[in-house]
Amino acid sequence: MATWLDKPGIKEIEQTLGEDLPRCTVPGVAPYVEMSPKTSLGGGRRTLKVKRRWVSRSSQRDARSSEADARSSQADGRTNQADGRSSQPDARSSQPDGRSRQRDARSSQRDARSSEADSRSSQADGRTNQADARSSQADGRSNQADARSRQRDARSSEMDARSSQADGRSKQRDARSSQPDGRPSQADALSSQTDARSSQADARSSEAAPRPGGRRRLPDPRPVIYPLLNAAIVL
Repeated sequence: MATWLDKPGIKEIEQTLGEDLPRCTVPGVAPYVEMSPKTSLGGGRRTLKVKRRWVSRSSQRDARSSEADARSSQADGRTNQADGRSSQPDARSSQPDGRSRQRDARSSQRDARSSEADSRSSQADGRTNQADARSSQADGRSNQADARSRQRDARSSEMDARSSQADGRSKQRDARSSQPDGRPSQADALSSQTDARSSQADARSSEAAPRPGGRRRLPDPRPVIYPLLNAAIVL
């Protein structure tokens, strides 16, 4: 149902739709026919007035129902527009979420790359540590070889000291047998003994050299002091 006041709204609806809305009729009521104003070809003349004709009640009812349908369609369009406008802020709010997700993904990629670099550096550190351990093992083996060579030298010096002691004893015996007095031969024997004991002291000092991973051992002063005391007593 519509009145003559709703004509502008109906025209706007028809213009937006691009077609005319049907006018319904009611039996017993003359249909209302809309007349368009006629224009004359004469210059400066006004158009003729549009005469309104009364239509039947059925047509009026049909027109009113069509107008109601048009209004309902207008209301639906407005609700659709409102829904579209309400969906726009949601879309705009979803855009920052998508951007934040992209940023999170980029940061996670950066973290993964940094973790890969850390793992590679740790692997390189492990390899360097292995190389250091191998070099330290080689150094320990060389130190062991040096200690063994020192032990061999000490043993050889001990053997030399013992042989020198044997020579000194043999000289003492020869001196005692050759000289009746015996004092100069004893001095020679004592000097040879002191030489032998000094060689023993050198051997022991070489043995007391600091070994890898062990404590240093001080040399024994008795082999040097006792021969000097004996020589002083004899003289």
